[in-house]
Amino acid sequence: MAVTIDTKSIRAQLRQFGDGMLLMARSMPALSPQVMRAAAAAAEAEETTPFMGSVTVIPAGVVMLLEGLPNEVIGFVEKLAAELDSRTDAQVKLCAAPGQATPQWMVGHEPGHDSITAWMVHHISDQVLQPWAVDAATTRRLAAAVGEELELPDANWVWLGSQLSLNYAGVSVADAAPDLVRANMDVQFECGRREPLAVGHGRFLGPGIVTTMLGRPTDTWLALVEATRRLLMAAPEACVYGATLTGRVHTSPNRLPLVGESDYMLWSQYWDRIVPDAYGIQVLGPKHIGRIGDLLGWVTTRLEGGRYLVEARDLVPWFEGRLPDPEVLAAARDDFAGLILTAEYMEENPISERARVRAATATSRGTLSGGDG
Repeated sequence: MAVTIDTKSIRAQLRQFGDGMLLMARSMPALSPQVMRAAAAAAEAEETTPFMGSVTVIPAGVVMLLEGLPNEVIGFVEKLAAELDSRTDAQVKLCAAPGQATPQWMVGHEPGHDSITAWMVHHISDQVLQPWAVDAATTRRLAAAVGEELELPDANWVWLGSQLSLNYAGVSVADAAPDLVRANMDVQFECGRREPLAVGHGRFLGPGIVTTMLGRPTDTWLALVEATRRLLMAAPEACVYGATLTGRVHTSPNRLPLVGESDYMLWSQYWDRIVPDAYGIQVLGPKHIGRIGDLLGWVTTRLEGGRYLVEARDLVPWFEGRLPDPEVLAAARDDFAGLILTAEYMEENPISERARVRAATATSRGTLSGGDG
């Protein structure tokens, strides 16, 4: 058996901390994704399982913060050992681990209202929520670009859904991302720095949405806009649609002019030909371009895959303040009127009942909530 359990150290820590413990899975760093998948499988298999507060990936292995009754923790550890033994022949040792799994200085911090956000779509479907559908090579490129702009792995953590967070140290986020997004519907990268205090946020949401919020206090708004431009062009041939927005955007663009945010998410199968609103910087595909007139008032750059980077000639009124200049925004909405989603378009292009049901379920769980820019 390749997996061993240090029962003595685990029971000793459970006696000291009756409501939980830190479990260390000592292994090679390359095994970290397998350990995480095994932990997820073990949690699903157990009727009663400890709460997994966070998971830290370190060079020596994986540390899990478990909170639950002693018999629940021991049962989970035994199931995890069985799962690992069936998945790998490499040596893994499960033992108690001292220390704190999540850096406390980061808790409660995220980019503020002065953030600038890159929002990108890389897959369309009539199912708003489904497993990640972007190929591994593209996912790796996107994750590498997000990691570079967030300055990973300087000090960073990854939050999955509402229960699991992973702190990376010495592990490539780009290499881990394909496995993470295949196994989880919602993967979030966050990084923070103590001096000056700043947190960046990147979200990968199935089937192919990538949101990256930047709000570094040492950067000007122009530097942040330049960072989002780099993100939008990280994998242009795979980009269905992309835009640079002001404020915080978690799942979808907010403050839409003609429909609700949930309407735009519902009509996800048409994202290759509609847009939520007009923005100072956008990536448009061939079907977008075919539905609008000339863009003489905009700077257009042809990208790979027939995509176009479309930018305002003057970015100041778009990004210098917390919101775009109202007159500039109104003029831009006229320019892109043929693309912006309307109630009339939704009536003429209905969606399936399956999409409505899935979206309603997601909305009730809060999954499709937008930002609060």
